[in-house]
Amino acid sequence: MQPRILLADDHTLVLEMLVSFLCSDFTVLGTVQDGGALLEAALRLQPDLVVLEHALPGTDGLTVVRALRAQLPSTRCVFVTRHADLHHVRDAFAAGARGYILKDTTPQELVAALLRISRGETHVSPRLGLESNWAPPTAVTREGSGELTARQMEVLRLVADGCTGKQIASELNISLKTVESHKACISRQLGLRSTAALTRYAVEHGLLRPSASTTPTAGLA
Repeated sequence: MQPRILLADDHTLVLEMLVSFLCSDFTVLGTVQDGGALLEAALRLQPDLVVLEHALPGTDGLTVVRALRAQLPSTRCVFVTRHADLHHVRDAFAAGARGYILKDTTPQELVAALLRISRGETHVSPRLGLESNWAPPTAVTREGSGELTARQMEVLRLVADGCTGKQIASELNISLKTVESHKACISRQLGLRSTAALTRYAVEHGLLRPSASTTPTAGLA
């Protein structure tokens, strides 16, 4: 039987192209254009593979993957995206993704990668140039567990230092939307809802010097 696949992207043309590339080797269950619709469709259809863009309207891609990892552990999630920053790759696998493929790949390479992932393998586009000894993490960060990725620790440190969202984005060379996504995930993971509580956590865990913990100007979205 062909692997059953669900596609999500905010561009209609991209979705139509993906369907045309994949329909010979996969059973395409449907296409959606925002994160909320993807969650609803995935829970209803229970696909073997979910292919999604990193930046989806509404519920972002990382949040969708975490939710599906918890509720549909047998469904494998794959990012097919334009975002080539390495921290996006690491965050994707930490959330539970099984693949990270750039949109400049060829249709043949995409099909081959998705077939391997459907068989239980992982795949990262070679152009990302990950160090040879890097491997996708086996442990998935669970919501509410208190576990943070390395990037989330960086964001938390800067939040506690009093940086605004724009300052954090500039410092880490990421988008403001990505900063806000990280901050929301940090809040959920630690169960801390105020900036003051996050600052105390950062001080207690040695992320900044106690003397540096002043009243921050940045708040959680």
